[in-house]
Amino acid sequence: MAFAFSTSVLIVLVILSGATTTNCTKPTSNSSSVVDEEEKALLQSGVAKTSQSVASGTIVCNDAGSITNISLSSYHYQPPSPPQFQAMKWTAFSNLVTLHLSQIKLSGIIPENIGALTNITHLEISCNNLTGQLNHTISNLTHLVMLDVSYNGLSGWIPEVIGNMKNLVTLP
Repeated sequence: MAFAFSTSVLIVLVILSGATTTNCTKPTSNSSSVVDEEEKALLQSGVAKTSQSVASGTIVCNDAGSITNISLSSYHYQPPSPPQFQAMKWTAFSNLVTLHLSQIKLSGIIPENIGALTNITHLEISCNNLTGQLNHTISNLTHLVMLDVSYNGLSGWIPEVIGNMKNLVTLP
């Protein structure tokens, strides 16, 4: 993932990491508070070690510089240690539409605050080491079209509320 805070840093990150980015520069206006929260969440989770050191993968931002797409998979990204999925402050990503975190050795439970991603349409966290149950807060993701949690160690019942998700088309 490449998340940069100036155009020059962004270019260096793309060259060094092999990452793909789109319009991920930190805005100079007051709208940067959302971007600051996103940066802080990435650093605390271990996805990025410093604001200039980010993971390889794909990140797409909107015109305001806010993250709309995070795509990390073992094809593009193999972290030295798995990011802390439970530690991620998902409430920071109010504009996130796509989250693809497949085969990157995520472990533990699916955090409840994943339900804060109310604009998300595609959530793929397959082929990891996630355990526990599919969280009931998944029902907050009313725009969700695709949900893939396959090839994990999840157990229990699929929450009934998933049946009420009118946009959900794909549940492998």
